[in-house]
Amino acid sequence: MSENGTTVVGYRIDAARSRFVVQAFADGLLSMFGHDPIIAVTGFGGDARCVPGTLADASLLLLVRADSLAVTGKASEKDRLEMERAIREELLETSRHPEIAFMSANVSATQTAEGDYRIRIDGILSLHGVTRNHTIHAGLTANGNSLRAQGEFPLRQSDYDIKPTSVAGGTLRVRDELKITFDIHAIAECGMRIEKQRAFLKSAFRNDSMHELSIALSMIEMAAEEAARRGGVRVNAVHLKLGPLSGVVKEALLFSYEVACEGTPLKGSRLVVEEVPVLIYCAACRAEAALPSIQRFCCPACGTPATEVVQGRELQVMALELEELERQA
Repeated sequence: MSENGTTVVGYRIDAARSRFVVQAFADGLLSMFGHDPIIAVTGFGGDARCVPGTLADASLLLLVRADSLAVTGKASEKDRLEMERAIREELLETSRHPEIAFMSANVSATQTAEGDYRIRIDGILSLHGVTRNHTIHAGLTANGNSLRAQGEFPLRQSDYDIKPTSVAGGTLRVRDELKITFDIHAIAECGMRIEKQRAFLKSAFRNDSMHELSIALSMIEMAAEEAARRGGVRVNAVHLKLGPLSGVVKEALLFSYEVACEGTPLKGSRLVVEEVPVLIYCAACRAEAALPSIQRFCCPACGTPATEVVQGRELQVMALELEELERQA
């Protein structure tokens, strides 16, 4: 509910229907031939909230997988691969900073027609380990259970401690300022799921790195490698055993997995999590016991402090659900 008692609706970003593009501008020899790199963002997700019909209490949270940027356009295959490597390893340093996140602080809207608005989103952008205020302007269309936002905004790499690099033997250098273009679709979704996603995304601004996103990326890489090794199969689900002492938040991991799968062979697959309780061994009782709460590490039968954990630290992939692909005649 909003402050005036009206209902706030949550909308999940539909990455499959959305488009997110980074336009870079070339310096150097290749700039004379119009070689301005176009980079597609393939792994992203998030949510928006607002009161339908008024856009009151509107907010936005967005998460991008930093290693999901793919060079498109006229570049040769060799230059494309080199540019993508430079983006991952030299510019964004994705092994250290795996996520890019944006969280709105204030959204203002002006209605221009029935269901159409011009919106200004003031928020904070977390990129390459740097968090700064950032403003986005967009046109928004509200249509029943869906939202669509379109627009563009500039971004200076130097604002986020990103040092422009050169590729193609130094003949292509990218200027500091980039242009980000977006066409985002979002659909209304269950309020509880939206709240869990929102709590997870907010953690992007409280931590230097998102532990769950790194774990999801590792699982996806492992599963994709296994599917490629077997050949002719796709992964429908990854089964994971998870303990309360693993240091991993289940809902954060589930959402990370969904975002991280975009643009990979595991897109559309499920992460199935089996939660296991904490078991301790009580020397006084000479028996194992399940802890009713991890806030109190004592034997539930006799109250003796626990000194040995038998189960509860699990973070283990147990199985992959594979489906054989139809062979072409």
